[in-house]
Amino acid sequence: MRQRGRPGGISETRCPDCGGDGWQSRKDRELLLDAERSFDVVVTIDRKIELQQDLTQFRLGFVIARVRSNLIAEFLPIFERLREAAERVKPGEIIHVSALSQ
Repeated sequence: MRQRGRPGGISETRCPDCGGDGWQSRKDRELLLDAERSFDVVVTIDRKIELQQDLTQFRLGFVIARVRSNLIAEFLPIFERLREAAERVKPGEIIHVSALSQ
């Protein structure tokens, strides 16, 4: 997640996970409402989120990473594409970035 109102770039990016800040026990909607207070972009591996939530109602852009697991090694091959997507995504927009073969 990129902090609200901050320019892009990895040095300007905060990347909390849902395990921290007590977010793990929250439902998606509650988590997203809290996130939009502090962040501009959510990067997630939750492919079902766009089916379960109306993401257009949030002041957040969404980047959905399609990876085999949540291990950091899975993200490394697509890290630059994820960063670029996070820089250009607009509120209510969804960008998919895949590391998997189609």
